[in-house]
Amino acid sequence: MSAPPQAPSPGLDAARRRPAARFPLLRPPREDRSAAPPADPASSASRLPRVGWAGGPPPLRSLIADHVAAAGARLEDVAPEEVAAQPPSLLLGTVDALALLAPPGRSGAPAGQRPGPAPLLAVAEDGPLAEEDWHRCLQLGVRAMLRLPADSGPLLDLLGRALRDRGGALVIGVVGGCAGAAASSTAAALAGAMARRGAPTVLVDADPAGGGLDVLVEAPPSRGGAWADVGRLEAQDGARLRAGLPQVDGVHLLAARTGP
Repeated sequence: MSAPPQAPSPGLDAARRRPAARFPLLRPPREDRSAAPPADPASSASRLPRVGWAGGPPPLRSLIADHVAAAGARLEDVAPEEVAAQPPSLLLGTVDALALLAPPGRSGAPAGQRPGPAPLLAVAEDGPLAEEDWHRCLQLGVRAMLRLPADSGPLLDLLGRALRDRGGALVIGVVGGCAGAAASSTAAALAGAMARRGAPTVLVDADPAGGGLDVLVEAPPSRGGAWADVGRLEAQDGARLRAGLPQVDGVHLLAARTGP
């Protein structure tokens, strides 16, 4: 006579239904039930970095505005008297327009004595450029001369480098002296603690062997960017990279996929 079938173990069923693991040693953040006022688009735009436009044909300005918006900034037309009073983060324009921004009597200001502290970028439509314009760029201290749309990529790179906030990032490296020293757990706990404080946080697994921090925090497989995608990015893509990384408990994770 066969034995009666045994009921499934409630402990195993409970283990199968358990929620996804959180970062170690951290409590879930308290839910903020306060009603936040709707964001004001005009106020949000006013907080973006300003890029000044010194003048040029409307089609060229429209093309520049698209590049500036892609770099996370806003393009504003500026007059000569505004450059010194409220210098933008960057100043773009045609060679003729940039020359007009020099103080009276100094239209040929040498490099390093250009008007205002904002870096200058000269832009022009595709085509040959007169030798005289190259000399004027050198005299004005222009950082680069770009012809569009051919130099679209270099322009985005220069915008990203000039507008990137370089003062707000903290990098913490956790290195274990040997296997089992709890370096991975410590790094995950630090990342979770920073995220709970409201700081945008990225947990980076720099182990070339792969299969490390993503396994520890039980990150979803193959959902989001990984090390294999970083080589195709440029300087202005940092924010887009972070937005495309998988998240675990509010922490962005940069790790390797299966294999080294």
